[in-house]
Amino acid sequence: MKPFDLTAVHPLALALLGAGLASAASAQPPTPSTVDLANFTTIASSANPALGQDGGFTDATGTAGANPGWTLFRYGTAGSSSGRLRITATSTSAATETYWTATPTASNTSAPPLHFSTATTASWVIITPKPGSTSPLQVTDSDGSSTFLLLTDQSQLGAYNTRLNQVLLFDVTHWYDPGTGQPIAPSVGTFTYGFTDFDQTLGYRSIQLTFTPAPEPATILAWAAAGLGLVALRRRRAAARTGRPAP
Repeated sequence: MKPFDLTAVHPLALALLGAGLASAASAQPPTPSTVDLANFTTIASSANPALGQDGGFTDATGTAGANPGWTLFRYGTAGSSSGRLRITATSTSAATETYWTATPTASNTSAPPLHFSTATTASWVIITPKPGSTSPLQVTDSDGSSTFLLLTDQSQLGAYNTRLNQVLLFDVTHWYDPGTGQPIAPSVGTFTYGFTDFDQTLGYRSIQLTFTPAPEPATILAWAAAGLGLVALRRRRAAARTGRPAP
């Protein structure tokens, strides 16, 4: 058989082939580290990865920005009010961020992370300002708006978090479940984002990722039984007031 002659391949085809191989080679968990974003960073609609690169996660009780631990993204300008992190994505075209799990000793091979349990709620700060930065953290208050959430009213934290999770989604496809050794199933639990690190003047300064286990079937049945019991109690009380038998 005549050997294949690479010199006969068009240079553009070779370039595309090389790019494809490079992309395939990089499709592995990144080692957790501290990543400093550009001083002025905007997360626009459909941005994937939202923060310019994926994060790595090797130990749920490790250190943010290090291995063992998880990737920490820092925004703004160190020691200055210049810069900002702005999320302008819309709910109909949300941005997406992915964290790949691995172990500290094999941080580039997908695996369940250390000390992560699908039975326990846990949170990890993944976005925070650079040291000494007073740069703003901004999220548009509605689709197509140029107005940003104030993030300074603690009583509105629930509403702030709802908006954040509308425009920034978490991709679970590379998070491995210690119970199965495979990518975690949505039925096991949910990952959501939330604002944290409140400052009286600047408002919420950081964003954390939270895992919440799905309720056990027995718990769901208990809730259902309790709900039925409450309905029956209300009917009996209503019957007692009217003198009519409870249905």
